[in-house]
Amino acid sequence: MTGRHSLGWSAGLATACLAALLLAPLRPVRAESAGRVTPDEVKRAIGKGKELLLKLLPSLRGHREQGYRILVVMALVNCGMKPGDPLIAEDVQDLARRAEYLASEQYYGVYRAGLLLSLLAMTRDERHKAVATTLARKLQQHQAGANGGWGDNSRTQFALLGLKAAEDL
Repeated sequence: MTGRHSLGWSAGLATACLAALLLAPLRPVRAESAGRVTPDEVKRAIGKGKELLLKLLPSLRGHREQGYRILVVMALVNCGMKPGDPLIAEDVQDLARRAEYLASEQYYGVYRAGLLLSLLAMTRDERHKAVATTLARKLQQHQAGANGGWGDNSRTQFALLGLKAAEDL
């Protein structure tokens, strides 16, 4: 297995973990022995997921596709880490510094801009307002066609979530 495939697999696993963590509260899961998942079981599962993502994060710092990195940092913040935690604070700052570049490409830039705006809003740090404004303008530039979308439903959703996050910051 090459490093590229390994990283892609790891990034896919990280995305799956993020989805599982975000969706877990929405649908009850049954434990075979007790019938319901206990709060302690959920905490343990989240803890294991955090450990995995923290191990994965260094390999994503140099990866070509920074969208994976944004997703991992968002998942870690959603799991209770503070954006100023030394384990992820530099990631937040580095991604904010690279925001304009990350959003420059029309197709994937819409995804990255939407995600990064959501992450920056999670920090509640007003120092990111200028970056949020830049990203919001970039999303407006990428808006395609007279119908008001961004090319497809997926990109439109990410763009709208990002724009709302920019407004909330």
